[in-house]
Amino acid sequence: MADYTYCAVEIGGKIPADVLDELIEAAENDGIDTIDPFEYPDKGGRDVRETFEEAQRRNTYVSMSASEVSGGYCDEIAALCKAHGIPYRQTSAEKYDIPNEIEWFDGEVTRQCPATSSHAPAIEVSDLKTALETGVSLEKLYATHRGFLDALPPVEIIST
Repeated sequence: MADYTYCAVEIGGKIPADVLDELIEAAENDGIDTIDPFEYPDKGGRDVRETFEEAQRRNTYVSMSASEVSGGYCDEIAALCKAHGIPYRQTSAEKYDIPNEIEWFDGEVTRQCPATSSHAPAIEVSDLKTALETGVSLEKLYATHRGFLDALPPVEIIST
């Protein structure tokens, strides 16, 4: 039986309109919760399509979450974003054998790093020790991890 835990996912960049439909289906399959139930009480929350459209209107990226995801990641969303070069960042919460971790895809390359309980990038002691032994400066090590906090590009739904 798989372990389930919380996952936060953020998506930005250019999204072809036909891929948006697939992203919505992937979000539903991954168990994405409705957004802002207190802001939209008459709807029980805002649906995923509205979330993307609102992000485009506000010139920002989409931020969603799922309270119980198998393995700690939204796998269908990640696979679809990678297949179409759509940047995303997702963070899993530590539970059972699932570590706090950040996965970042910039549209071309996927990177992962450990995260603190507040979902900020963390530098493991072993990485710090290796950096010090190999002469890598703390500034360079910090800059590498700082990239996990870079803002995603705003959502732009494009016609296909």
